[in-house]
Amino acid sequence: MFLTWLLRLMLLSSLACWTVCRPRSDLEDDKRAYEETYNAWKDFKCSKPAPVVLPASYLLGVPRSRIFKPREAILRRCSSLCGVCEGENEVCGPKKWTDVKLCFVDIGVTVKGGVHHGYRCINEKHHISCGCVPKDAMSPR
Repeated sequence: MFLTWLLRLMLLSSLACWTVCRPRSDLEDDKRAYEETYNAWKDFKCSKPAPVVLPASYLLGVPRSRIFKPREAILRRCSSLCGVCEGENEVCGPKKWTDVKLCFVDIGVTVKGGVHHGYRCINEKHHISCGCVPKDAMSPR
């Protein structure tokens, strides 16, 4: 019984030492890597929207099988991919935006095999600047 207890104690102490008693150079490397990671995070504050490619079918709310020209629109969007916020309950979201009208040519085939087209337009938000906003204040788009 005592021998089993002693073996367990030795095993636990060696595991604890493996995580805590690492060579000083490893700890210094870890600290340096942490500081670089933290500084990169700190410098990537939420402020500028990033260009995003959005399929016309997504914007218009129709099946992807529909053919549009152009196939996508490029809008600037604020999101967690654009920057970080320090608050736990904050996300990167739009602070300023403008409304833009996007138009696409909807190309289709008629029952008789002919081709028809028409314009499909939608109003969307083009983000101008980003900032940290409460999570519950974010709109779907």
